[in-house]
Amino acid sequence: MRLPKSLTEFKTFLEQPKPSGSCPIALQAFKWDAKGNWEAAQDLIDRNGVAKGSWVPAYLHRKEGEERNAR
Repeated sequence: MRLPKSLTEFKTFLEQPKPSGSCPIALQAFKWDAKGNWEAAQDLIDRNGVAKGSWVPAYLHRKEGEERNAR
């Protein structure tokens, strides 16, 4: 899969029905979140061992309202 190279491409990517397993975990998580499925995004991050210090889990925790975990 070719990664989005512009905001327009990223928005188009987010509008597609479901994330492809061939795209990076971070993009898959953002897609689930964009579809209104925060739980699927968080589960994907947790199952795939994305580093706790990474910006993706931090974003999801902030969205959830857990600033302490976002740090």
